[in-house]
Amino acid sequence: LLRTLGLLLFFPGRLTQEYNAGRRAKYVSPFKMYFVVSALFVFFLSLNGPNKDIKLNFSPETDQINIGSGDTGITNTPKPKKSGISLFGDEPFPPDYKLVDGSSVKEGRFHEAYTQWQKDKKNHEPHPFWKQTLYGNICTALDAPGVYISNLIQSIGKAMFFLLPFYAFLLAVFFFRSRRYYVEHLILAINNHTTAFLIGSIADLTITRFPVVTGVLIFSYWLYELVALRIVYGRSWLGTISRQFMIWVAYLFALIIGFAITAIITLIFP
Repeated sequence: LLRTLGLLLFFPGRLTQEYNAGRRAKYVSPFKMYFVVSALFVFFLSLNGPNKDIKLNFSPETDQINIGSGDTGITNTPKPKKSGISLFGDEPFPPDYKLVDGSSVKEGRFHEAYTQWQKDKKNHEPHPFWKQTLYGNICTALDAPGVYISNLIQSIGKAMFFLLPFYAFLLAVFFFRSRRYYVEHLILAINNHTTAFLIGSIADLTITRFPVVTGVLIFSYWLYELVALRIVYGRSWLGTISRQFMIWVAYLFALIIGFAITAIITLIFP
């Protein structure tokens, strides 16, 4: 393990070269390293995440929560005739709606209010099943945003695993002249992500107290990946930097889409 970590962290690209050359017996499998380190990263990320018991500081008379209807977040509004929550321009329950116990809707009771209104005889247009599921889950997330974010963090670790093949595909495209098999690009992708998760785990511990150190760590990964690409593919420094930039742009786009899909899936299937 120490031999593998040492070669991985302090000699960028060398572990990939060793593995692709068939010298694998004395090193930990890159797949095992990836799963262990990514789990460690998610663990540290969860430690710095919000408290699961966190609630929205919400007052129906002064605040409006808008989702998917232009304004987002919690915004002050002088209009008291809103129900307090807007989902894609639609109010899930009427203004000044009262719960069964006679209390007004407050934080932590959005789902209860929405479910009650869908069964209320005064509601002549109940939502179809798919809409009830979507709105109900959104209300649940608003009731307990800390729980939703915690579940989302756990899901991000899984999503990154599915993005690995795409990163390897980008390596194969931008370094196609290397004439390597796809699996060789995949091994480099795994090792680079493992290093990123290791650096990210340390950054999770330093971001609040030592933000400068976190910045240095982020820069160190960029430098690490640059050297790894240079060592493995043997391109010039300028050629490697230009290819790395294009890979980052394409991969960032994939990450944004992947995280958005993950957020939606976590919302629909909590």
